[in-house]
Order: sequence, then structure tokens, then C-alpha cells
Amino acid sequence: MEEVQSYLGITLRGVLTGKVEPGVGTAIANIARAMTTVAGAATLEGQLAELAQHVAELSRPRSA
Repeated sequence: MEEVQSYLGITLRGVLTGKVEPGVGTAIANIARAMTTVAGAATLEGQLAELAQHVAELSRPRSA
């Protein structure tokens, strides 16, 4: 995500200095938002899988 933040910073500076059209800045921001959402969903999916594995381990009968 550091790369996304870098590009957003570069784009913001470009918009503020007039080197980048505001519409391009908006498009880049929307793409960055989508990338962040997808990355967050992937992280959550991994965490849920790990939690399901722990629950399955705890649910197994223990040998005496």
C-alpha cells in the first residue's frame, strides 16, 4: 500500500500545481480506493480462514 500512497501524493501535488487534471486525480483516487478495499477483503478472508482452522482444532475430541 505504500506504493499507492506514493502515487496518491504525487497525483495530489500534480493536481495542486496544475500539472494533472482534477478528473485524472479523481480517477486515480477511485482506483486506489478499490485497491485498498480489495486488499482489506483479502486480509479479512485470510483471518477468517485462520480463525476457522483454530475453531476446528478446538472442536476436535481430545484423546485421553
